[in-house]
Amino acid sequence: MNATNVIRKLHDIGMSNIQIAKLLEVSRQRVWVVVNSKPAPKFKGEIEKLNGLITVREVSIFLGLHPNTIRKWANEGRIKSFRIGPRRDRRFRLEDINQLVKIE
Repeated sequence: MNATNVIRKLHDIGMSNIQIAKLLEVSRQRVWVVVNSKPAPKFKGEIEKLNGLITVREVSIFLGLHPNTIRKWANEGRIKSFRIGPRRDRRFRLEDINQLVKIE
């Protein structure tokens, strides 16, 4: 069982975030993030709707990273991105993200 599941189980039995943080020797912020995070969407059914292009937010949910990390990696060239529209929004090809995490 990983730390995320342990935190959720302890929270479900009624322990406070502070108690969990002290017990597991992690930050209160980490406990709060785990307790208040929403489960990642199941991308398999949604991929067809995306036409292969996904947003920064969708990539961050898929990879479990902060959106700013995704933007930084795109700036550094670690992830190939495209800029679209007048706001120059980033879009990523699903194939590039799958290749990054070695998903087939």
